[in-house]
Amino acid sequence: MRPRRIVRAIAVLLVATLAAACLETKATDDAPQPSLDANALGFLPLVAATTCPRTTNCYEPTIAADPQGRLFVSDGGTSDVGVSADGGVTWTTTKPPPMPAGLNGRQGDIIVQVSPSGRLYWSALVIVQPQGQGFVLEGLQIAWSDDGAQTWAGNVHLSPATLAPQVVSPDRQWLGFGPGQTMYVTYNQVPTGIWIARSDDAGKTWSAWTRAAPLEGRRGGIGQSGPPVVDASGRVFVPACSLQDGTTFVFSSQDRAATFRATEVPGGCNWFPILAITSEDELVLAVQPGNVRIASSKDQGRTFTAMKDWARGATAAAWPVPLGNGSIAVAWFKVGASSTELHVTFGDIATGPRTDLTVGTTKGTSGQSSALTDFASATSLPDGRLATVLVQGKEALVSLTGVPIPRAP
Repeated sequence: MRPRRIVRAIAVLLVATLAAACLETKATDDAPQPSLDANALGFLPLVAATTCPRTTNCYEPTIAADPQGRLFVSDGGTSDVGVSADGGVTWTTTKPPPMPAGLNGRQGDIIVQVSPSGRLYWSALVIVQPQGQGFVLEGLQIAWSDDGAQTWAGNVHLSPATLAPQVVSPDRQWLGFGPGQTMYVTYNQVPTGIWIARSDDAGKTWSAWTRAAPLEGRRGGIGQSGPPVVDASGRVFVPACSLQDGTTFVFSSQDRAATFRATEVPGGCNWFPILAITSEDELVLAVQPGNVRIASSKDQGRTFTAMKDWARGATAAAWPVPLGNGSIAVAWFKVGASSTELHVTFGDIATGPRTDLTVGTTKGTSGQSSALTDFASATSLPDGRLATVLVQGKEALVSLTGVPIPRAP
């Protein structure tokens, strides 16, 4: 660890310790405990979690937390995985899974996600370079770790040869997790729509592909989708955008992704609509047609509330994190020509935003934006704190709230 990073880590530890001590004292002295204003929490200084070996800047970083409170960060390119075992105070890096056997190339669009069981999943597009040819997409790679990214217990390649009938020219894969060992993977195949496959053994084997979001009958076709989410009854939901008029579609399945029906959600959509699900199985949809907008559904995606404006000037897809008791936090970016602001807006699903905090601002290099991302990423830790990530040049930077986020009364 470099000396400057040690100094920053010590400073972050001291701030977090003092904040936690203040919260404990307040809880002891005051009865009953009043709800805290999110402005009193603030975000701790940004800390570098991992670096990017690519010749260009980092892009599309993701962050995930497991039930032990460990944090994991990956850049969208083939970076090492940043790992923190102390709640974001200090970071080490571990090697990502290797390329599938026999393939020469690299991985792209890498994301890290954690299943409800606590298993860390790493997924990516597989990009190969046949001899004398340019790079081509050769399916998807899904790997997992049960020891905090120290080793990879599984490493599966979903290729056109092994998983019919699709996975040709995939773009932006996502994983979603259902009850037990059930999980799903989706990807966007621009000419044909959003495809989905199911695994009933935690990722070892996969079903054939089904189109969750077919193009037929959709105005202008289907654009990008967000991660699939699964409710407590096993119903699957996949959000996607119309390419022509910006309508958001939420495709839902009650038969474990065998068939889907579509619900239109008016109010605008741009590229990645992100869907989250609360512990009460309420769906929360975040879209970004220039402003952050939020809608929700309490009837398994049959209908959604009217969109509520949550923030203005957003330039990348917003990421909602349910906090319990009807509260959510929404991470979003405002990207300029030479700088990027990362914001988190707190509020209530039913009534709208209450407080907006600026997590941090990074500067671009050589006139380029420092964000290089199409979506924000954030996660809630078991102790109630919130963590989010952005990039500055060749570093992925993480910030956490100093104390747990207050739940709505």
